[in-house]
Amino acid sequence: MRKMLILLLLVSFTGCELLKDCPEIIKGKPENHLISDNELTAVRYLITSNNLNSDNCLFYKYEVDYLRYYHVWCNQYVNNLKIFSNDLIFHFDPQGHFESLSGTIISEIDVDPFPVMSSTEARAIYLQKLDEDGSDSDSKRKIKKHCLRCELGYYDLNAGVSYTTPEFILAWKISPDGSVYPSALINDPEESLINYDNGIRY
Repeated sequence: MRKMLILLLLVSFTGCELLKDCPEIIKGKPENHLISDNELTAVRYLITSNNLNSDNCLFYKYEVDYLRYYHVWCNQYVNNLKIFSNDLIFHFDPQGHFESLSGTIISEIDVDPFPVMSSTEARAIYLQKLDEDGSDSDSKRKIKKHCLRCELGYYDLNAGVSYTTPEFILAWKISPDGSVYPSALINDPEESLINYDNGIRY
């Protein structure tokens, strides 16, 4: 029954641009970090001078606070797949000495990196949830006329729960290309929605 529903959704949206001429699945660590060249130079100095390993990191934010402490945000990659639930923040004192780490470094995940679902099936689950979303219908129509960003990675089902063992699964993260919201995380082995965020905060 579930496969039939997905097939019906795919037939409904075959006329949309998002199912043709769209980027391939996003998989693997990008070559370029998401901060400026000057910021990257500063970050690399902080990391190397403190003998820290950042091979599996993708830096996406750098900040110097009012006390001159340095903070570096990064995504983690394992098996060349992004971990959606375990970002890291490195903290350095005003002298550039490593002070602390927010988050846990994940060096190994024993989960098959080959998905059960296709990106098309993952998009169908996203589009079904989009249709159920009570937000503006014009916005939803615009989303359906554009490409969707489909990224394969890992997600910890116990993320945010204290004193629990991580339970990593293979997951899809879907969002409009060039936008953060609305986004969805999809459980690949169970072919089900983990969560959906339309960006609306009450």
